[in-house]
Amino acid sequence: MEANQWGFHTTMHACDAPNEQGWYSAESCDFRGQCAVDIEDAGAADRYGPGAQFDINTLEPFNVRVDYHQFDSSWVGYTTTMTQSGRSIVLSGDCRDYASRMTRNVTDGMAFVVSSWRPESAQ
Repeated sequence: MEANQWGFHTTMHACDAPNEQGWYSAESCDFRGQCAVDIEDAGAADRYGPGAQFDINTLEPFNVRVDYHQFDSSWVGYTTTMTQSGRSIVLSGDCRDYASRMTRNVTDGMAFVVSSWRPESAQ
């Protein structure tokens, strides 16, 4: 996921098998990703932004949840849901072939990493 006060974007990044030590490398992972969902492409750009007129006011804290959808024990897509004060925006990605690669990655022990950056973090 990548976001700022004006935009929100999610992309899956699958990897090939890890090396002998169990590590994934930049060469074995798809850094461009596939199955991208963008707030603008989803037609929700007018509902997300800084200010009370938006369903998700990015000047205030909001929650983000990602659910992965399965069929026959493999991921087939995902849904990202943003919620704030009883309002929500839902973004969905349907990409059976690519998502199934992610199933294998997580089953093999890959972990999710989340970080939050503020402008002062970039200095």
